[in-house]
Amino acid sequence: MSERLGLLRPILTKYKRRFAVLDLGSGDGSTAEWIRREFPNAGVFTIDRAELAMMKQDLTPDMLERLACREHFSVVLALNFLHHFWSQDWASAVTSVARMGRHVVIQLPPVGDYRAAGANIMPELHQAVEQAGGVKIGEAWYKPFAHKRP
Repeated sequence: MSERLGLLRPILTKYKRRFAVLDLGSGDGSTAEWIRREFPNAGVFTIDRAELAMMKQDLTPDMLERLACREHFSVVLALNFLHHFWSQDWASAVTSVARMGRHVVIQLPPVGDYRAAGANIMPELHQAVEQAGGVKIGEAWYKPFAHKRP
C-alpha cells in the first residue's frame, strides 16, 4: 500500500456509517477506486480537469467556492491539486477546499520542486495551508475542520 493510502486509512476508518468522499483532481481514479473497494460504506465523488474538459468547462476558484457553499462532504481529498491554480486566485481555492468537508487532506509538491506546476507560488501555498490549521502527516496536511454543513 502506498504511503498516501496509509495516511488516509486512519481517517476513513473513523466512519462506521455511510459517508461521502470528494476526490478533487482524481487523476486516473486509483485513490477513489481503492476507497470504494476498502470502504463499501463510502460514496466517492471525483472531479478532475479531464472530466470537465469533456464538458467544455474549466475548474476555477469560483466553481470551488460555489461548490463549498452548496455541498459538504465527510472527507475531501485535494492530493496534488491546489498548485494547479497557480495562475488564478489560488488563495480562494485553498479557502474553498478547506470549507468543503469535515476532514480535509491536502497534499502539495514540496517547496523547491521546480518541475511542478505553480513552483513560483509553492512557498506561499504551503504557508496558506499551514495557516489554515493543517497538520503535516507524511507528505500531506490534514485538518479535521469543524465546519457545519451549509
